[in-house]
Amino acid sequence: MDGFQRALVTALRDPWDTRDIPVALAALELALSPQLLNSPEFPAMVEQMLPLFPQREGNLRTTCGQWDADIDHDKLDRLGSISAPTLVVGGEQDLLTPPWHCQAVANAIAGAQIQIFTGPGSSHALSLERPEEFIQLVADFLVRHPLPAMATDAMPS
Repeated sequence: MDGFQRALVTALRDPWDTRDIPVALAALELALSPQLLNSPEFPAMVEQMLPLFPQREGNLRTTCGQWDADIDHDKLDRLGSISAPTLVVGGEQDLLTPPWHCQAVANAIAGAQIQIFTGPGSSHALSLERPEEFIQLVADFLVRHPLPAMATDAMPS
């Protein structure tokens, strides 16, 4: 979390805190690409997704708590202890987790693979905007790095 990201997340948090849901939802559009925002299909997509967003008081408090956790979270110095195969995925249009943050994470984890998507749809919502490419990338990574088999005697009965 650098100053740019902290300012952006603070601005995204505020309308949830003041319960200005129309502004909160509009601000979340920063997570999307210009191509999706300008698409004629965008209004229908938003309409379908509205039930997924926080609307009750408890959900709104939790959302603000999540934004606070994001603002306070900076564990870059601990990433060097990760020894598992790691794939860092980002997009050049991602304002919430900019490519330079993805690169910093990948640099901090020995042997990490990084893939920064470019072009249309390379936003924070990459998995929504370019699902086929995203899923293929993750699936290929998982095929190359399968989880070790668990011993059956270690499994709870």
